[in-house]
Amino acid sequence: MIGIVPLLISTSLSNFPGEGRESIVRETTKAIWNRFVRWPQVVRIQRKRRILKQRLKVPPALNQFTKTLDKNLATTLFKMLLKYRPEDKAAKKERLLKRAQAESEGKTVEAKKPIVVKYGLNHITYLIE
Repeated sequence: MIGIVPLLISTSLSNFPGEGRESIVRETTKAIWNRFVRWPQVVRIQRKRRILKQRLKVPPALNQFTKTLDKNLATTLFKMLLKYRPEDKAAKKERLLKRAQAESEGKTVEAKKPIVVKYGLNHITYLIE
């Protein structure tokens, strides 16, 4: 009896009614539990962003900002934008001091603020509105 193991389970394939149903139930419950998994925040944000992009129509003026520049073009752009950088406190104080001295001497001075690039999401939307 050492080499003989009795077969406790028959190996013949049987076709019981409802046999295929178990695999369907197993797959559907797996799909249901898959929905209730707490996904990482990165995955959730990526999925929400993808759904928003599918559902929303973005105007071309804003859609141009979804594509990034290559490095060469970005460096030339930043070099150009350095000219339109906001003035620091010392430069503003000096400009206002010169204006005050000119007004005290009786000269009429046009108040010319330097041209600067506006930035910031809230500030830009305020300027557009």
